[in-house]
Amino acid sequence: MPATKKETQVPSIDKWPITTERFVAFIDIMGFKDMVMKMPHSAIYKMMLAIDSSKTISEEIAIDKKNNQLVKSTTYSDSIMLYSKNKTVGCFEALIAAVSGLTYDLFIEGIPHKGAMAYGKMTLDSERSIFFGQPLIDAYLLQEELHFYGVIIHGTVEQVMHRQLNQQEFIKRYDCHLKNGKSNHYTVHPMYISASSAAHFPDEHEKAINSLVQMKHKTSGHLRRYIDNTDSYFKYIFKETK
Repeated sequence: MPATKKETQVPSIDKWPITTERFVAFIDIMGFKDMVMKMPHSAIYKMMLAIDSSKTISEEIAIDKKNNQLVKSTTYSDSIMLYSKNKTVGCFEALIAAVSGLTYDLFIEGIPHKGAMAYGKMTLDSERSIFFGQPLIDAYLLQEELHFYGVIIHGTVEQVMHRQLNQQEFIKRYDCHLKNGKSNHYTVHPMYISASSAAHFPDEHEKAINSLVQMKHKTSGHLRRYIDNTDSYFKYIFKETK
């Protein structure tokens, strides 16, 4: 079937403000330095291509009915950053969906990761490669505390989106495993690990669960705790979405 005119349109990103209040997600690929040391260079490149492909798909699902791009992303070495166009509910929901889809793909590829989402004034000057703002710092520092594979939501997001957080399909509160104990936070869970996904998309759900099992087989010592904590998180999401 030939593509329709709408399908061939390029999403509009021309009207993105350079500096504004927006939502920012920071995702760290864990153990990247060790991967570079131990894995063949070609394998690292293949992994980075997979990440880039997943990131592109995440951007593509964040396009509104008027063909406006609501989420953009950048990658630097072992870090992935995703940004919303502004602070609207629509942009927030688009970023949540993008992060949920991206983290699912990372699990499928067997890529360990942890991340956080924050809110505040952020400058994105893509033409000059200038990216800075407090939400990026907040997201980076918060993800550093995580002791499981997942994405946690910073208090700055709770402050402006407290009414919407409990209504989002991919968001659940959880007693998150941190490096020093636990703390209750909203989290963005990967697509297809919920009970409803298991019923409607069993193949995708099974892939996510099996990917965690495979990651466990490749891990030992203190790093195994990340896998065990993530397994507990997956089971909690499944139970809470029944």
